[in-house]
Amino acid sequence: SLGGPPGSAPETGDGGLVDSQRRWFDYYLRGVENGIVAEPAVRLYLMGAERWIDETDWPLPSDEASFFLRGSPGGGAASLNDGILDSEPPGHEEPDRLDHDPGNPNRTPVSAFDQRSFEARSLSFTTPPLEHDLEVVGSSRLVLHTSSQAKDVDWCVRLCDVFPDGRSRLLNYGALKGSHVASHEHPEALERDRVYAFEIEIWAMANLFRKGHRIRVAISNSDFPAFESNPIPSRNLVYHDATYPSRLVLPVVRR
Repeated sequence: SLGGPPGSAPETGDGGLVDSQRRWFDYYLRGVENGIVAEPAVRLYLMGAERWIDETDWPLPSDEASFFLRGSPGGGAASLNDGILDSEPPGHEEPDRLDHDPGNPNRTPVSAFDQRSFEARSLSFTTPPLEHDLEVVGSSRLVLHTSSQAKDVDWCVRLCDVFPDGRSRLLNYGALKGSHVASHEHPEALERDRVYAFEIEIWAMANLFRKGHRIRVAISNSDFPAFESNPIPSRNLVYHDATYPSRLVLPVVRR
């Protein structure tokens, strides 16, 4: 298995992808003894460290770290709320409001290396500067408690590494349609103003968050054209309190 960073192949190279594919087919289809089965089974690009690494298993051994969404100012994001990500669970906090206008959706940024245009129209939550390096590899998830006045709404999430100069680099993203919160096979309309718990997968990535960098999650009801914009206008609330502790869950590598 081989995986690289989003939108950055020219800068990082392909990690020998084409050569690995050729050697794999040579061995399994042509019977060429080229030693590929003795090599590590996984190669991935570790963003932050900016290098390819080899591993023997996938997923990597890791421990889950939870960062709770909080309403206090994060002091760094130009967004609709500028909240924080905190290791401490929240107490009493007011929800954040997010409206969706299908005629004016949030636009997918052109560059993976700066997400600030997307974040400006999102709810963003950011950690303080990290006190030590943090290696995160694998799929993450956002547990998001929300309500809506519409029968359906999309939740689009972007996970970013924020540099000391303010640049916000995309690591990966995920999305979930509200009507699919319980089942993809049997979608159902949302109940007006009912609070739902969404578990939104953020697809696998590998990143070394450097000391002094910050972790950010940006939440929107659209991410067009990466995802088709929901045609239903909506007024939505995101809850982050003791009753509804919305949180980002990251797989921190066990070294």
